[in-house]
Amino acid sequence: MVNSAKKKRLFFVYLPLLFILISLPLLVHAGKVTESFSISVTTGTNSPTVYNVTAASITPVSASSANNVAVRFNITDADGVDDANSGINISRVIANITFLPGETAEYSRFNDTGNCDAVATFNGNQDRTYECIVAVTFYDNASALWRINASISDKASSSSEGSASYNSSQNLTVNSLSAIDLVNDNFALTAAIGTSNNEITLVLNNTGNFAFTYFNLTPRLLNASVTDFFMLGGETSGTRGSANFSFNTSASTGSGFGAGLENNTWINISDNYEFTNNEGLSITLPSAPGQTGLDISQANKTMYVYVDIPAGKGLTSDVTYNSSLSPDHRWIILAE
Repeated sequence: MVNSAKKKRLFFVYLPLLFILISLPLLVHAGKVTESFSISVTTGTNSPTVYNVTAASITPVSASSANNVAVRFNITDADGVDDANSGINISRVIANITFLPGETAEYSRFNDTGNCDAVATFNGNQDRTYECIVAVTFYDNASALWRINASISDKASSSSEGSASYNSSQNLTVNSLSAIDLVNDNFALTAAIGTSNNEITLVLNNTGNFAFTYFNLTPRLLNASVTDFFMLGGETSGTRGSANFSFNTSASTGSGFGAGLENNTWINISDNYEFTNNEGLSITLPSAPGQTGLDISQANKTMYVYVDIPAGKGLTSDVTYNSSLSPDHRWIILAE
């Protein structure tokens, strides 16, 4: 009986131990998984830089035309300036000049497409000087506030414009040009003796960039010979009165009223004449509307001379009375 009890005790001791030994390897290896991946680094190209933009100054020298400004600047690119893949895109070398108070396209002047040239390459093919030609018109504002903006793009970018760089550190000075021009400077009138209010039309243009605020007209007598004169007439009061010639800045068909003209006596050109004298408000003649957006007629002024050809005043039929026989007889318009 005693031996039988000992076997039972041994059975209960070894059974739990066997369970533990079998379970341990399963707990140690559960939950381990792996995943692999790769890393790559691509170095980018260097963007170009614009530097050393040269300030410029120009005086319009030709009325009613454009004047070229040479805008010169340097660029640098660590990848080289003429490499086939990352060099400078010549079609994207651009210079423009913008009037700062406006800051709109209307106030800007651009170089024409392809109107830029490479002047010199240096620093181991990493730097280059470009010169772009920009046309400034005769009516552009006389001012030191024109900002030069030079820009470039390289060929490396996947976009059509490449990597761009800008420099707007310098200004252009546009100097003043005072210029006026009559559409016609030789006026011919044919009319019979005894007629009145024969109209001569004068059109005055501002062909510079100066805004005039004062004008006067000095008329002179006409003559057919050294003894045959056509006097202007007029009275000291300046009203038309007995004047053979009168002046107005508005069409007055049938009346001709304005300022009576006297020989070699200047009058103020005005938009508002009093009929008792030659006084009036001065007219203005701004430059053509490169900076205002207004119609070009802003830079024009139409004026009128009315001529009476009196009978019984000693004038000769079928002759030409002329103010051009002597330089001293030509009519003069002064603008300032």
